[in-house]
Amino acid sequence: MEEIYRNDNYLISPAIRTYYEHTLFKKAASTLFDIDHSYVERDVDAKKELKFASRSYGVMLGERFNFFDSGESIVRLKYRKFQSYNTNSDSNTKSLVYEQVKSFEKWILLFYSSYDMTRVENSIYDTNGLTVRGDFILPAVKNWFTPSIGLALTLTDPINNKAARGMEKLYNPSLRLARLFGKRIRGSFKIDYSKNDSKDTQNFAYKKTVYGFELEYLF
Repeated sequence: MEEIYRNDNYLISPAIRTYYEHTLFKKAASTLFDIDHSYVERDVDAKKELKFASRSYGVMLGERFNFFDSGESIVRLKYRKFQSYNTNSDSNTKSLVYEQVKSFEKWILLFYSSYDMTRVENSIYDTNGLTVRGDFILPAVKNWFTPSIGLALTLTDPINNKAARGMEKLYNPSLRLARLFGKRIRGSFKIDYSKNDSKDTQNFAYKKTVYGFELEYLF
């Protein structure tokens, strides 16, 4: 029962997201700049009371452009600073992200890749990671719902603990079924499966399945 209480939490997450429109390669483009912050309180000690769990600060600079005829491209540079109630977990992460949209006759491919360098206060947990993900948005099924299928692979290099953990591999397939109700309401059912392979099977190897349903109001 205590483990359930540890999940009690609330999150405050303000953000400022801006863009500047211009032309690049003689086509429409946008320079992107975001700043975000999050603050979390959680029942970390399972005492039925919430207290500081973590905060983070992030900044992103990117460019959205149309170099390929098939769809738009986005390149982002990101920096995130994370502070935890456990100071050994404090970290900062630098990321380079590339995203590509490719349109086909009846479906759309969303490609995502990210290289992340995370440095932790306790350096045994420092990592370099490469994530590659593809999401396929398929045609609507008889106007009932629009399915999308995703598949991601993350390779994590625990640079200061490689002997114990090895090169870890995280496999993450997912399924999403979305439907519009009227013009403003969208409902989505999601299934997300994760499997992390690690030499340290006791602390870092795991399997997880998450089911979810969400409603969105579209402005």
